[in-house]
Amino acid sequence: MNLDFAPDIDINSNPDNPVIGVRSFGSSPEVVAEHGAAWTRGLQAAGVAVAAKHFPGHGDTAADSHLELPVVDVSAEQLRSRELLPFRAVVAAGARAVMTSHILLPQLDATLPATLSPAIIEGMLRGELGFDGVVVSDALDMHGASGTRGIPEAAVLALAAGCDLLCIGTENTDTQLAAIEDAIAAAVAAGRLTPARLAAAAARVRSLAQEAAEHRKNVVDTPAGAAEFLYSTAAEDVERAERAFDVSAEAREWLAANDGRYSVVRIDTVANIAVGTAPWGPFAEVKADPGTPWAREFAANPEVLFTEDDHPDLVLAAQSPVLVVGKDNHRHAFARAAIDRLRAERERVLVVDMGWPSDDRSYADIATFGASRLVGRALLRLLGHGS
Repeated sequence: MNLDFAPDIDINSNPDNPVIGVRSFGSSPEVVAEHGAAWTRGLQAAGVAVAAKHFPGHGDTAADSHLELPVVDVSAEQLRSRELLPFRAVVAAGARAVMTSHILLPQLDATLPATLSPAIIEGMLRGELGFDGVVVSDALDMHGASGTRGIPEAAVLALAAGCDLLCIGTENTDTQLAAIEDAIAAAVAAGRLTPARLAAAAARVRSLAQEAAEHRKNVVDTPAGAAEFLYSTAAEDVERAERAFDVSAEAREWLAANDGRYSVVRIDTVANIAVGTAPWGPFAEVKADPGTPWAREFAANPEVLFTEDDHPDLVLAAQSPVLVVGKDNHRHAFARAAIDRLRAERERVLVVDMGWPSDDRSYADIATFGASRLVGRALLRLLGHGS
């Protein structure tokens, strides 16, 4: 692998954002810029090019561009003071690629989303930020890009706007790819897309590939059997993750009174397309390493799995004390209703949000800001399991 569609340097300024959330480094432009630049330097030092995303910033939306076209009605000056800070930082850090976003910024371009907008790609990313690397589109099968025009036309417009590399999607057929090629050829013949623009795009992509191959010669191979290092079990890393949690005073009282025995209500929501479905949180830790004492202790507690399709009475199967574990609890009406009912009818209810919580923490007595296996182990440690 020599290109990674990361880091996500969107500033998650809207807690109702359904698609960015914990993929972001945070809600502070300065923090996102610092971490984005560090990620860029570290990953590229190992021979993998970054594609920082989603230019010029997908954080201040409450819509999912996989399903619709989000509108971000801010001025260029507002973008410069917030969203563009991380992009300036990763460009300065040497990012070799930047990925665009399928969002409409009407004060910059009233008709075309950023991926298809020359004003945003050539004018702002190239001209203002001085980026001369590869511009890659976000997936063109997303509704925000092709929902009203089709993938072939979106591909033509993306190239004309300044994209060099097209991310098409994940379930495309040879027939669809041929249609894209035909549309590009027809656009060149009609004068809508110049040969010079195609040549510039191809040259940047070839240069990135050649540079990656050359850089790879100087990167030391990871030793055989080093997969264990992909997931740290070091106590200091678990403790560091735990220290990043936001733990309310009420949560600390619950933890102090608990002896490790409680009912678990696991709230499962539909995974967004970008993140996908994967084991998460303490459930991932238990599944991956069921023989550890902390996994056995956690799994010994009765568990209720609750989804949007379940009857509300199901949550009352949980007996006090109750541990509720979900992600983005505040964004889902069925999750809020379940938590409200438990709080009304059960004693000692502790709510954990392993996604991006609301600003007022109404449905997050503990906010972990992530649901990786490491974060899951840190949560188990906080709950009194393991060390």
